[in-house]
Amino acid sequence: MTFKRTIIPEFYPSGDELTSCLIGIGFRLFGKPVQNPNIEDTLVAASIEGLKGDWRVQSLLVDWLKVHADKVLADRLVNLVLNLDQKEFKHVRIFWAAFAQIRHHDIRFKKLLSLVSSRRIGIAGENRSFLIQRNGEDSRFAKTCLRVPSKLLRHRPEDILTPAELVQVHPSYRFRVLIGPTHRADMFAQMELNQNVSTYALAKQCYGSYRTAMAVKRDYAVLAKRLESL
Repeated sequence: MTFKRTIIPEFYPSGDELTSCLIGIGFRLFGKPVQNPNIEDTLVAASIEGLKGDWRVQSLLVDWLKVHADKVLADRLVNLVLNLDQKEFKHVRIFWAAFAQIRHHDIRFKKLLSLVSSRRIGIAGENRSFLIQRNGEDSRFAKTCLRVPSKLLRHRPEDILTPAELVQVHPSYRFRVLIGPTHRADMFAQMELNQNVSTYALAKQCYGSYRTAMAVKRDYAVLAKRLESL
């Protein structure tokens, strides 16, 4: 079977499935977590859901990024955002542009700055302007292209698992801590969950290349006994 690398998921989770994925990456919500959900798929899905008006999800997303942004596979997240439809997901793209401005010191997200608009955009359209007039702006976004009313997005960092907690429940996050946020790290995590996974399936599941998947399977076999103790 010819391998064709994929970057974009067939669909983004929503509803109860998204809630389970969010719990899986460290959001303190009620429900049953998905085991080892893809981090970037879940983050983009959360921004889509949040900017439809689910401000609780959007609030938690902002807090999650504050804590865990260093462990995001930036190249893939950037590709996912840039491939969103410009019209349908206008506010989602603007949100991620604002995130890149906040993370201006992190050059991994630099390409998202191309989405910065010439004028500042309201998080939910101009109909939220009265909230800014009444309550002022959220200081976290004050110097970005996104206008967010104060008190719209709650700041509850205690509702996000700490890095020490997340490494215990999310294998990919754990390997990203060990070797950095890469497709290789995600593949090692997937091998930990299923050592019999084929090279083809490993590459597909982790959105990586066939060559990387082959190398990970080879290296995992060498390190298997040691990895089992981690």
